[in-house]
Amino acid sequence: MPGGDQAQLTLHRATPGDHGFTVSLLLPLASLSGLSHEALLSEGAQVNFEFVRDAGVLAFNGRVSQGQGDGGFVFKASTDFMEDLQILGYESLTDESLFTLASYDVTRTFVRELNALGYERLPVAQLVEMRIHGVSPEFVRELHALGYEHQPVDQLITMHIHGANPDFIRQFRDLGYDRIPVAQLIEMRIHGISPKSVQELHALGYEHQPVDQLITMHIHGANPDFIRQFRDLGYDRIPVAQLIEMRIHGVSPKSVQELHALGYEHQPVDQLITMHIHGAKPDPARSRRR
Repeated sequence: MPGGDQAQLTLHRATPGDHGFTVSLLLPLASLSGLSHEALLSEGAQVNFEFVRDAGVLAFNGRVSQGQGDGGFVFKASTDFMEDLQILGYESLTDESLFTLASYDVTRTFVRELNALGYERLPVAQLVEMRIHGVSPEFVRELHALGYEHQPVDQLITMHIHGANPDFIRQFRDLGYDRIPVAQLIEMRIHGISPKSVQELHALGYEHQPVDQLITMHIHGANPDFIRQFRDLGYDRIPVAQLIEMRIHGVSPKSVQELHALGYEHQPVDQLITMHIHGAKPDPARSRRR
């Protein structure tokens, strides 16, 4: 039992021809009608309780002791739910499908709202995956309002998984990046490009960089800290292409500080890069001076 007001409920239902269906749910204890906190923490008690979902009711019986328990359950599908989903185009739903919809709390309201947004008669598996990953009708409505209409369901799920959500999109829109393609939004999230990091680049004089350029900079570590360290060494507003090349070839602030100490100050960036490519770095320079 995770906490005093919550319960971890694991359901396993055997199905013909495969390994069955298992789902684990973290639920408010109050949602398990008939199961008391006292009984759950007792030294041993026989219990009967119900868990009501829009798609049906799961009736449990078993034994609990010291916060743990096991037993069996029976699922009874809701007739009203089945009739309403038939109206929405879901005919002949199997008992297994109804049980899955109940387990993940796919409600009639959820299905109706998606229908109204243009997502009609989605496969049960997609409805469930949307619920698992938190893709709600409100999430879809907000994307529509931002100009991202009619995204495929798998795209919506991927966006939500990676955090390419309406708040993220709005923050970049406020920075001048409007209607960034979905694939780039996801890539930005994968590589850790945040509104804050772009604001920092703006403050350093790197405004309105194309999104693919931002991604490449972050992949190679040409980030605000790297830029600030070189600015402090007298290299201001290094072109982005050179920043990336410096990272690729290992031109670091430390290596340039060492060159300065050896008398090689204010070398042009392309010269620094060439020196690193050919191995004319601080250690060899020290050897020659000795």
